[in-house]
Parts: sequence; structure tokens; C-alpha cells
Amino acid sequence: STGASLKDVEVKMTSDAEGVPFYTFESGKGLRSFIGVIQISEIYRLFQDANFALFNLNIRNFVGDTSTNKGLMESAKQDPDSFFFFNNGISAICESVSAQSDGKTLLCKNFSVINGAQTFKSLHKVYGQYSGYDKTDISKVKVMIRITEVDSIYKNTEFVDSITRYNNTQNAVQISDFRSNDAIQTGLHQKFKNITYQGKYFNYLNKRGMDRNTKHTHPIKLDDFCKIVHSFQKGPIDCFGGKQYLYESKPTGGYFFLFGDTQTNAILDHLPDELFERLADIYLVSIFSREIFTEFKKMQIEREEKQIDDARQNGEAPRTAIIGRALQGLYLIVFATAVVLQELALVKNLESKYALLSKLKISKPDVWQKDEDIRGGLKMAVTLACDLIIKDYTQQYQNNKNFVHRNYFREQATLERLTVGVKGEQTMLGMIADKLQ
Repeated sequence: STGASLKDVEVKMTSDAEGVPFYTFESGKGLRSFIGVIQISEIYRLFQDANFALFNLNIRNFVGDTSTNKGLMESAKQDPDSFFFFNNGISAICESVSAQSDGKTLLCKNFSVINGAQTFKSLHKVYGQYSGYDKTDISKVKVMIRITEVDSIYKNTEFVDSITRYNNTQNAVQISDFRSNDAIQTGLHQKFKNITYQGKYFNYLNKRGMDRNTKHTHPIKLDDFCKIVHSFQKGPIDCFGGKQYLYESKPTGGYFFLFGDTQTNAILDHLPDELFERLADIYLVSIFSREIFTEFKKMQIEREEKQIDDARQNGEAPRTAIIGRALQGLYLIVFATAVVLQELALVKNLESKYALLSKLKISKPDVWQKDEDIRGGLKMAVTLACDLIIKDYTQQYQNNKNFVHRNYFREQATLERLTVGVKGEQTMLGMIADKLQ
């Protein structure tokens, strides 16, 4: 797989006062950039022809009417002559550029805007709002564009990432955005469409700004997905280095842990069906676990508050509320539930928690969600995980004079204690295993 698909486009440049349509810069290493100016009408035509395919290597689609984008559109309308000087311009890459016979048009093979998608789409929107003679003024809007040739785009990911990172200044870039175009993320987007539940398919949002469409789909955010599958398999990312670690593609990074190929020491260049099925199982059972956890947490907090209130009315010494604080680590619940499922697999003579999830047909939610025994067994598993976290948190809080709440959710020692705690619940594990027939 080569990740996101790209299109060939023709970009018509606007000549300067001396009749020069563009300037070509070539580095000592043979890299070439074509720098020039395009009119708003050309931006409109390009988007009408190619639509969002123009941004397939941009780390975000159009993020909507943010304050920055609103200001951009307003300046285009209010002072079209000066817009060129107010805007940073558009940066694009392609695999090859060839000038056409008119001397102004550049044929760009495998073209993509990598910085300036917000400018591009905002100007397309502004131009589309005008018609006939009203376009006279708005047509004066011009934008600088730089098109850089990058041989073998998908192999030069470090160079493309660098161009994007150093050019993005208009809207904040998140570290997860840099992974949005690789073959794993585009593969997840495509494959999740094949899973449906209650008449809706799962919409994996590998880019910010994509249509969530909650009325007809179950949206899955890239960032939440990666945190969940890492938490399930290894632990919450805060125990290993946070988001910087999670999206690091080197062999020591979290992204490599999730999607790396140990044979090549590189991120997989496609998403195998077997890996997708495992990831889908993890995500779907974790989302169900979250629902159970939310209900459990609400019920236990209300119960604790009543106990504290009763004690106060009886003149007893005030107690500290524990449960709400103990259950603040959403991704810790995912980890603890995974440990419980691993032990359940062993009780049922299965090789791993993944084999258990596969046997329960978790990747087919329309099937297992109707099975009361599976739902009941999983609810017991999540409840056990929550109980063990509350127990461990309480012990650490009461017995450790140097206890720091936030550190509890960052220390690998917490994961180790919870793992030991689950192994000590063989009676309860046996009861849950009997439920999951």
C-alpha cells in the first residue's frame, strides 16, 4: 500500500509585471521548487476539479470556520488587493513538475497541498459566494504558491514531515496529525467501514476536520483509538512518556509498538487483515467497557457520598471521598480490563486475551451485543477491574505518606500491582469464565 491516493493536476500561474509566470529554485542536491502566484479563480477551479483529493497528504482537512479561517475570509473580501501580503501562502509537493506549452501552466504528478489547506478551502468558499459582476473585486485576490518536487513521496516521509512541520504556523498542529496519512491510518479508515452496529458503520477519523456524521456513523478519533489500543496491550501512555512517545515511529516509540515491523524496523506499509481484526476487537470491547465503567463510577460515587453524609449526620469523623479520584484514569480502566480478560483466557484454556475476544466475536457487535451471557460476563470483568483499582488506590493513599494522586496514573508500579491483584481473584475469574460460554 502507498497510503493516501494522489492526483495529477495542472496549476496555472499568474505572470508578474515583467511577464515571468514562476521562479524555479534548485538546491545543490537537485531539489526543485516552483514559486509563483495563483489567482483565487484558479484555486476555485482546482478544488472544483479535484476536491479534497488536493489535500490527501495534508495532515488535516479543512477544520471549518475557526477564528483564523473566518479572519482569512474576511480579509479577502475587505481588502482583496492586499491579501497576498497578509497570507503565508500555499505549499505543495508532487513527484514531478513539467511546464506546459503556454509557459504558465505546470503539470504536477501526484500533487498535494501540505500547508495552506485552510487558505485554499477558505478562498474557494469565499469565491463561491460571489457571482457575475460581484467577482470583479474578489478576483483580485492572489496567493503565493510553492510547489516542491519530491521523488518517491511515500519513501521520503521524514523530508515531507519536515516541510509540513516548519511551514505550519496558521493553525496549531498536533503531533498525531503527522501520522494521519500513513498506510496504517488510511487502512483503518477503509476497513472500519466494513463493521456495522445498529445500522451504522464505524467512521475512523484519521484526520482532524473529517466529517463526524454521528447521525449515520459511529465516529472513531485517531488519537483516542491509539491511546485505547496501547492501554489495552501495554498500559496508559502516561506510564511510558505521554503523547510524544505514543506517536514516535522509532523502534523505542509507542507507534512502533502498535504498528511496527520488527523485521524492517519500520512502520508497516499496509494494514494486514489479521492485525485489523485484533485492533477492532480491542477497540470495540474497550468502548463497551467504558460504558459499563461510566455507569459503575456514577453508582459508586453516589453510594460513597451517601455513606459520608450518613456518617456526618451520626457525628462520626469526616471521611475522604476516594472513589471519584481512584476512577479518574479512563485508560487505566482499559488496561485493568485487559488484564482481567487475559486471566479469563487462561482459565478457559485459551492462549491469550485476543483469542478470547475472537471467540466472543467482538468484531461483530451486532452479534455479541444481543448475547446476554457475553454482555453479563464482560460487565462482571469490567466491574472486577474497577473494584481492584479502587482497592489498590485506597491502599496506596492510606499507606504511603508521599502519595501523589497524579503520579498514581503515571507509574508502571501501578500496572504491576493491578496485574498481581487480578491474578489473586481466581474464584471471581472462574465465575466470570462460566458466564462467557
